[in-house]
Amino acid sequence: MSTDDSSTPSDGRAEPDAEEPSSDGDEKCFVIAPIDSPGSDARKRTNGILNEAIRPVVEEEYGYKVTASHEIAETGSIPQQVITRLLSAEIVVADLTERNPNVMYELHATGLPIIPIDNEDGSLPFDVATERTIPYENAIHGPTQLKNSLREAVDEIEERHEPDNPIYRAQKNEDMRDAIGGYVR
Repeated sequence: MSTDDSSTPSDGRAEPDAEEPSSDGDEKCFVIAPIDSPGSDARKRTNGILNEAIRPVVEEEYGYKVTASHEIAETGSIPQQVITRLLSAEIVVADLTERNPNVMYELHATGLPIIPIDNEDGSLPFDVATERTIPYENAIHGPTQLKNSLREAVDEIEERHEPDNPIYRAQKNEDMRDAIGGYVR
């Protein structure tokens, strides 16, 4: 994976022309990941994964406009902007590396198809441990392995046409209980 951040603007954004979500039918992918401050190891790793694996597959091969939270170029409430994008994206890629609290919060704020990725060797927190997560290595061959897995995940999402994550399943269970008249006692 490339950790060279020289092609990135000094503010650490991986792409200077990130756009606000549109309502023109363009498919969107929102990436939640540890970002830390510009120039930090976390930001360099996230930009490397964005530019070497996620964008080449999800954007260039499948046509989804990929945006990460640190690429939002507008004033206002950051949490509101992130949640708005989480709710309007067709796919969310969630990098669980570092077990970042913001990523974990954002992960639970969407009912959309989520592709969790992770390069940690340790176990995931209990509330995401049962979700299939794509492992990748923070090594020279890491992006190649991640690209192959991302292709499989996007293919599966596009074939299924329905989200599958804890929020969506809980909502479906609630809808089913309402449809049958509540809990049987």
